[in-house]
Amino acid sequence: MRAIYISLLLLCVGLCGCVTSVVRNQTTSGADFDETKIGQIQKGKTTADQIVSLFGEPRSEDIVSPNQILWRYRYQSTTFVDTYDQINGAAVKQISGYEKKLEILMQDDVVVNFSYVNAPINDVKAIPSE
Repeated sequence: MRAIYISLLLLCVGLCGCVTSVVRNQTTSGADFDETKIGQIQKGKTTADQIVSLFGEPRSEDIVSPNQILWRYRYQSTTFVDTYDQINGAAVKQISGYEKKLEILMQDDVVVNFSYVNAPINDVKAIPSE
């Protein structure tokens, strides 16, 4: 019985040495913002100045109508990992992270509507062999 455990242990150790993972790149884009403050936004009450004090200046602004403007806040954190399986020669790129988006519709410098999304980023792609 002990010989079986030792054999399994050696097999596991041997197989672990056959896969190599390397973190190639970690990137961020946009300005991070504190999503815990979103609960402080009140439609019809929160002003543009209050939004700036909560989240900073928006990443972008779009004019919707003469008295409406859409403010956008966005932040993305992404990690890219390449994995190469030495046993069968397969290579895989794994992409993971998250993206936060906050959009605030202002009318006459007062919030009339807003939306927030925090979405995971998960993707796996085969890397063609050379």
